Amino acid sequence: MRCSSDIRRRVVKFVRDGGGKREAALRFGVGEASVYRWVAQEDAETYTKPGPRNSRKISRHDLSENVLNHADWTIADRARYFKVSVFCIHYNLKKLRISRKKNDAVHATRHYEKEGISASS
Repeated sequence: MRCSSDIRRRVVKFVRDGGGKREAALRFGVGEASVYRWVAQEDAETYTKPGPRNSRKISRHDLSENVLNHADWTIADRARYFKVSVFCIHYNLKKLRISRKKNDAVHATRHYEKEGISASS
């Protein structure tokens, strides 16, 4: 949960005036980790939204063409090909609204029959 800038300012002022970080966390009802982060920052009032800092590493156009050309590849195969994480592939496939569907043509090429079992007549 994000705290208001007023609370942040008061916590940082308390610590810089000689109070302990743990004591500040207890007094103001915030987490200790938050107090450490706020004191370490140059400007305690700034808030950076968590999440990816850089743009995505792959082109969605290239990914959609890869899906068309290699329909039988798994997400892990695509991640190795593009040299990114599996999550990156999953995220971009979701954004492209591409989901993996079962394909009878792919399953027909695989040999699932068990030997020694005959079909009933």
